[in-house]
Amino acid sequence: MTPSLSLGQRLDDRYLIQLHLGTSSPGQQYLAHDTHRFDEPCTITVLTSFPGDKTGNLFKQQAEILYALDHPQIANFREFFALGTELYLVQDFIEGQSYLDLLKGRRNQGKAFTESEVRQWCRQLLPVLRYLHSQKICHGQISLEQVVRRRVDGLPVLVDFSHSQYYCGTPGEDRRDLHNLALGAIALLTGVVNPNASGEEVLSSVALSPEFRQLLLQCSCWPPLVDLPTLADNLNNLPQKFLPTVASFSPKSPSAQATNGDVGPLTKGAGEAGEPSLPLAHQAPWLFHFSTTIKTMVRVDGLKGLVKKSLILLGLMAIAMAMGWGAGQLWLLGQQRAMLQSLAPDKPEDDAPQKTDLEIKNEIRARRLNLGISPQRFQALVDDGLAFQLNIDPEEITTNTNNTGNNNDGPATLGTPEERMAMTIAVLDALEGLNRDAIRDFAQNNSGDRRRWIPQVNQLRLSSRSFYDLVNARFHHHLPMVSLTSLGEPDFEQRPLAQVWNAMAFDSLASLEDGSHYQRLSFEGTDQLNLRGTLEPGKGYAYAITIPPTEQFSLELDAPPSARLSFYPPTGPEIILQNSAIHRWSGPTAQAGYYELVITSEAKEAIAFDLELRVMRTNFSPL
Repeated sequence: MTPSLSLGQRLDDRYLIQLHLGTSSPGQQYLAHDTHRFDEPCTITVLTSFPGDKTGNLFKQQAEILYALDHPQIANFREFFALGTELYLVQDFIEGQSYLDLLKGRRNQGKAFTESEVRQWCRQLLPVLRYLHSQKICHGQISLEQVVRRRVDGLPVLVDFSHSQYYCGTPGEDRRDLHNLALGAIALLTGVVNPNASGEEVLSSVALSPEFRQLLLQCSCWPPLVDLPTLADNLNNLPQKFLPTVASFSPKSPSAQATNGDVGPLTKGAGEAGEPSLPLAHQAPWLFHFSTTIKTMVRVDGLKGLVKKSLILLGLMAIAMAMGWGAGQLWLLGQQRAMLQSLAPDKPEDDAPQKTDLEIKNEIRARRLNLGISPQRFQALVDDGLAFQLNIDPEEITTNTNNTGNNNDGPATLGTPEERMAMTIAVLDALEGLNRDAIRDFAQNNSGDRRRWIPQVNQLRLSSRSFYDLVNARFHHHLPMVSLTSLGEPDFEQRPLAQVWNAMAFDSLASLEDGSHYQRLSFEGTDQLNLRGTLEPGKGYAYAITIPPTEQFSLELDAPPSARLSFYPPTGPEIILQNSAIHRWSGPTAQAGYYELVITSEAKEAIAFDLELRVMRTNFSPL
């Protein structure tokens, strides 16, 4: 089929065509640069379609499904549009090799994938399938050609959804993906793609742990004998003590001959570069054909054998002595070099290679993908941070975006490139400091209303004031352009960065509930409590303290000025200290209940603190 786009052409006054990638199942595919997004690479699939054309309707359905998906191991949807009779689907470009190409490279070297690698491959793809099926979407044709090993992080990514479709949720409808996943795993292990023989016969020539072999056979039959949750549980619980290191060979090669879908004979193709060589133990078993019996007998005269063995022993001893002498000389030479280097002046580190813009961009993309955030959502966070930093009304951003018609895919106009890069790193650092559950909650956009955590906080005998002090300190440490005053305004809850605040609240609540940053204190049996700890940047501690109401109370915090102190009574709106640089207070504590004390840090490094709490009991004389 003749390519419909030419190299150097600017499509829709936006996409600069760089390379014709070939023909995919829906149509022609190209590599392009998105000039509205700093020349980010993307793929464009082109299909010629006429009104009422069934192929065109299926292509639109694929675009609709991709538009609804948001997962770090799926090539993200960017745009779908029509120009005349041509339909265009734009997606993120996934730099890497398909697993079919990787398998070809291994076979050209006489090797295949190991059981350990295939187990990992299955485990890494299961979260993608779980996500698709939660959206009632069946991929339909998972194959080695449709899965790309992404270069930046090595994860498998699904890139083709031309056979995907929604299903109504009837049990069993989603098992086609499970079946195809098992067939792909068998192909990686054996090198045979689309075999004519059964999975059991093909696997008979490969040394596998019996548990993994049984699991693959259960999944590869039709219909599969296990479902997705069962497969995930079994994969995670497979024993690790037996992963074959020596292939088991059968006296005959597999009877299954590959169909046209096979990757070809085991000969090294000219000019093809394969994967790095694997140990011989992992080479594909069909390369070797051994007779089942060996009839050659060797007779050795006893005396000659003894002399021969003695000579060999003497030779080995001589070699060992020579190697020992050589190793000693090398050790002495190394010690001399180390001494000379220690005496030499330190060289400046300016000669360290600088990262290119592309390397920096790939690192940022990899970090974003690991967090599971779509490009549009991440850009909204960065833009919101710049709006705070540059004191720009968020309504102006929305208005300008609507006028350009580009939404979040339009040109980035806020701030200088240096400011945008700094804000990008700040947002990534803020999110990467969260625990795994908080990141998952954020990626699924489940953070919701900040008040939803208050009942759990109250169970700890803390109020929302103390909780907000902790979260605000953490948020302000990572994103200081948002003032503490702004964090308390109602309008902030509608801003994109409020989602980051909510994720930090999710994480902070977990640290309170597990006791790592929370303690309940009482003066029962004592008049003085001494606490000591370390405040990490942006972190804090909260204490719920029982103080009898008729006594005098004093507190003293020994810490650098960057430490902040809050102290609240049990009831009412009264505030004794709030986010204060004052580290000492004394006075009556007339209310019954739990007093709340919060210590946070504004320092850029960890600081130590000592806290002394003391009650001064009042003695009453009888009348």
